[in-house]
Amino acid sequence: MRQAKDYNFGISSLPWVSGRDVAGVIEQVGESVTNLSPGDAVFTLTDYTSARCGAFQDYCIAHHASVALIPPSLTFEEAASIPVGAITAAVALKRYMDISAQNHDASQKDIEDWVLVWGGATCTGYYAVQLASLYGYKVISVAGKDNMDYVREAGANVVLDRDMNDTELVDTIQQATSGQLSYAFDAVGPGTAGLCLQAMNTGKSNGNKTLVALAGIPKHAKTAARGGQPVELSKGIFVNMPEIKVKVFHNDPEFGQELLRELTTYLINGQLRVSRIKIMDGGLEDVNKGLSLLKEGQISGSKLVIRVDRTPDAQGDLHYHGWL
Repeated sequence: MRQAKDYNFGISSLPWVSGRDVAGVIEQVGESVTNLSPGDAVFTLTDYTSARCGAFQDYCIAHHASVALIPPSLTFEEAASIPVGAITAAVALKRYMDISAQNHDASQKDIEDWVLVWGGATCTGYYAVQLASLYGYKVISVAGKDNMDYVREAGANVVLDRDMNDTELVDTIQQATSGQLSYAFDAVGPGTAGLCLQAMNTGKSNGNKTLVALAGIPKHAKTAARGGQPVELSKGIFVNMPEIKVKVFHNDPEFGQELLRELTTYLINGQLRVSRIKIMDGGLEDVNKGLSLLKEGQISGSKLVIRVDRTPDAQGDLHYHGWL
């Protein structure tokens, strides 16, 4: 309950089971499921509307449209790190920012389409950097000094140190993008989302501008954003700030399956890298410990993974199977 309150997890009833990232082996499928079989190694982003779907237990259920086979080159631990980060990034880019390979006009060689990713070493930011680059866009990202090479290797054309002075960061972003920044993706918080808005306020308008703020909207922009209206930065400069609803992945099965096909193809071809992982040793007993480490800022540039088979039972024996 305490962790749910800290992280704004919705709980509709008690008892409840949280957790959304899952990789494991299928035990049983419904009669109408034809694309998956018992014994298949899979990963999924669970649906948070039911306690039966929660990842923090030894078995969970999932709709077949939200499940994908694990590419042979990946371990269960690596696959467990994919769903929330990669799917959130893909939903934000494709559905809310209209960024995709199909929508990028590579024939216009004189135009550079830039995407700013603030927090490029976060799990979601890391996938956003890669996907935007794969879609043909240039990427400028902000990350901690220790993670700058990590983000650069993910495909970012320019990586800036987050410890730079705020004014210097904004000025550098505007200069690097030649005042043509139309897309920004913030995975850090309201303060950095505000800096994204400043970076987009160049006095030059090259069409619609969009900021996706995953971790909070700047206070001065909340009224317009919540009303579905663009935020006016200065005369003639407007930025759309859509509210991201990842549940579209579940509510629109056709879109969800298309998205999973794209992600797994990139993974199989080696075009998409999984984020760095850190494995917790205590199984499900380490869930609260892991959430506390994240809250305290002790985890940077890595995804925490729990091996459910490391969870001791009442006698101290290990008996569960799965990865979260």
